[in-house]
Amino acid sequence: MKKYEVLTQLDVLIKTGDQLTESFERNTSGYRYYKSSQPEARLRAFVTSALATIVRIAGKDSEYYENIPQEPLSSQDGLGPEKAFIEAVTGALTALRDAVDQGWLQSLE
Repeated sequence: MKKYEVLTQLDVLIKTGDQLTESFERNTSGYRYYKSSQPEARLRAFVTSALATIVRIAGKDSEYYENIPQEPLSSQDGLGPEKAFIEAVTGALTALRDAVDQGWLQSLE
């Protein structure tokens, strides 16, 4: 995979993560403090694609993968990922993108 292709893929995922983060609104009822207007399937598809991309580019042993919380994939009521988890994944993608762009990775997985 060429650097340009990797950066393009990361840019698309980061944009999606930002859009999904913006889809969360304060919820005054129920367990969740924030609730997304997006379907659970879209949130989970983003998380799956993002994690697979991080593993493919940097590996499972990388800081980019290991710094994503592994437990809070679902909200307390079981209806999709929490806002903080989406933000954590998007942050890891952003850090990875910066590393790829700056040439800080010794090699791509």
